[in-house]
Amino acid sequence: SDENAQRKIKRKSALYGWFSGETATNSQGSFMLYKFGKESQHSWYVSFIKKADWQIYKTDNISKAEVKAMFENNKLALIK
Repeated sequence: SDENAQRKIKRKSALYGWFSGETATNSQGSFMLYKFGKESQHSWYVSFIKKADWQIYKTDNISKAEVKAMFENNKLALIK
């Protein structure tokens, strides 16, 4: 939203994550991670959709293989 776009982050380094609401009800959801430090910044996005099972739908700045590896290494988890 325009209001959120005007918010300024005043830290020198931070890690922020955003996730969508009503994921189970909508059978789709998304997660975005934004990490920044004094010298660098990185962000990525992944969305999920539920057909028969949950699957990765779209990604940006991260591959589907990297997201799958996070699930396999218990870095991310979906509630069934």
